[in-house]
Amino acid sequence: CQTIGTWQLALEVLSWAILVTNLFIVCFTTEMLNVVPHSYLSGDVYFQEVVTSLILVSFLISAVIVLNKCIGRRPQNIADHIRRQTHIEQELKQIGDTIERYIDSIVSSNESDAFDWKQWDVDKVAIFLQKVLYKNRHRFHVLKRMLKQANFDGHAFAKCDEVYLDQHLHFDTFDDEDSVVKKFILHAREQL
Repeated sequence: CQTIGTWQLALEVLSWAILVTNLFIVCFTTEMLNVVPHSYLSGDVYFQEVVTSLILVSFLISAVIVLNKCIGRRPQNIADHIRRQTHIEQELKQIGDTIERYIDSIVSSNESDAFDWKQWDVDKVAIFLQKVLYKNRHRFHVLKRMLKQANFDGHAFAKCDEVYLDQHLHFDTFDDEDSVVKKFILHAREQL
């Protein structure tokens, strides 16, 4: 959301009404404020005050338009941040949709062991993690080898936590990528 909705319009209208009202009050109560010389206007004081007020309102509107054009833009770093945030949200939504579709396909399949994911063998756990986590095939093959070496089947998948993953899959606790993979594995398990 880039604005505060209809409240933004209401606040802008209110602020303009306040500015114009205050400007007219100042122009009509101050006798020394004459923007236009007396020789250009008739001798009517009220007419001079109205013309002075209109000139100042015009100046104020022009100043606001110029300032909005110069300053009113969103800084580039904020625009980049919003663009990145939107991209991340879209990717997460796609991942969530992929997980839901894959889980739905597992549940609707006719295989007897598909319903009980705790009975999966290592290959089925690997396929599940590939479907819900990985787009990078090379990185997935590394994980698949780790799963096979640790005999990480459905039973192990059911009881895993961060400590279990560190001990059995030998994740490097100082590697940020391994930490993210551990979290994804745990979240994928929670989806089941």
